[in-house]
Amino acid sequence: MSHCVGVLCYRWVRGDAMPEAARNLNTDERLAYILQMLIELSAIARARQYTMLEYLISMAIAEASDVLRGVRPTTPLPPRD
Repeated sequence: MSHCVGVLCYRWVRGDAMPEAARNLNTDERLAYILQMLIELSAIARARQYTMLEYLISMAIAEASDVLRGVRPTTPLPPRD
């Protein structure tokens, strides 16, 4: 099992290391993909009883769901220097 370390984490945050499955999606499709991954991660965290991690993932699930439903606007991060 690989872990996110060093350059890989940095590349993922910048968007350079996007998984193949999410590369050619529009914004809503990409957000739906992220939501699905979060739901899967939440199930793993719950099964392993990683309570705090499950809580944080549930907050991300709520945010992604709200944006997809149009309840909350998308707020893009400013570009990194």
